[in-house]
Amino acid sequence: MGTGTSINHGLDMVFSNTKPADATPEAISGELQDGIAIVGLPFDGGSSYHPGSRFAPNVIREAGRQVFSHPVWPFGFDPKMVQTVVDTGDVLYPYWKPQTFPACVREHVDHWMGSKMRVLAFGGDHSVTVPMIQSFLDCNPGGKLLVLDAHCDVADFDPGDINHGSVLSELLADGALQDTDLIHVGMRTGARSDLPAASHVFSMDEIDQDHCSIERLAAKIKEIAGRAPLYISLDLDVFDPAFAPGVSTYATGGLTSRAGLDLLRGLAGCNLRAMDIVELCPPRDPGGVTASLAAMLGAYFMCISSKHFNQMSRTDER
Repeated sequence: MGTGTSINHGLDMVFSNTKPADATPEAISGELQDGIAIVGLPFDGGSSYHPGSRFAPNVIREAGRQVFSHPVWPFGFDPKMVQTVVDTGDVLYPYWKPQTFPACVREHVDHWMGSKMRVLAFGGDHSVTVPMIQSFLDCNPGGKLLVLDAHCDVADFDPGDINHGSVLSELLADGALQDTDLIHVGMRTGARSDLPAASHVFSMDEIDQDHCSIERLAAKIKEIAGRAPLYISLDLDVFDPAFAPGVSTYATGGLTSRAGLDLLRGLAGCNLRAMDIVELCPPRDPGGVTASLAAMLGAYFMCISSKHFNQMSRTDER
């Protein structure tokens, strides 16, 4: 491993015993230029109700140790064994200056977004997604955003605000995200008109009324995404609280955990470049149920975005 800019490793924990990264991609040997870079986003300064999401990254890391105690079902392999996976640690910021967090995120992730590595981030409240998406779109012009969320996140905001309820309004207002590049799944608060007419919305009501199977929904998303670089932002409140009780803002009537995992698996073959998993609130998570789901979702992303899995899929199709 080369030497370079030192990165914090979040209390010396890494996701399921993956390698810690101690240098920027430019200083790392070529073998690390294709794989997964894990990032912790320990921030809840934008949360409306319940703080605690700042503790989520290490809780998900710990939950990942159980997930990877055997090959990931139903893929039949450990994604850490078929590609390089490095944990880049948590984004460091002066906690007494929360307004500095977005800039600190950019400083931490820009070089990873600009590399061949795919980025898997653990939040943090949903406000952490804003600088992540900005970095992604700067490095991937024409990229698309898939949001899985119970909420529209289009609250009014003033420049400099940090609010997990204004993620999309901020991204759309500053031009970082185009209306047609937004795909939203799972909405069950607010109204369809809260999101741009040109965006692609699959609310829970629309999914139910259309009797849209998860397989069909995944196929529609893949058609919209095409071969464009795709970022997935998964707010854990997209799931019904019965399956993900450890979130900051409950919204009854969401996805089951099985449906969410199947939907993610159905996106294999997309040009997946990054994913964040946000809004886990460990103090509200009895028995670590939601943390376990978050870790499994991370494992699914690592599997479906790997060259190994996509090569297996092409072989099976012959």
